Amino acid sequence: GFGSPPRRGSGPPRVEEVFRRLDANKDQKLQRDEVPEFVRQFIFPADENNDHAVTKEELKKFRESRPFGSSPGDEG
Repeated sequence: GFGSPPRRGSGPPRVEEVFRRLDANKDQKLQRDEVPEFVRQFIFPADENNDHAVTKEELKKFRESRPFGSSPGDEG
């Protein structure tokens, strides 16, 4: 159903969902103090202009360039 939590291992939440959950001040940017430490590794590499904030566009572009869950040497 629609109210069920996402299953683990089903990939990252959509960018819109990430912002809905984490963008506390609703400025359309994720700052370090808004993002839990364990999540930062997935968000802040997307900060293209090094302004210490990630926009939806930056995060979308980053995700498109790096498919989630694949890492170098992961092929069987």
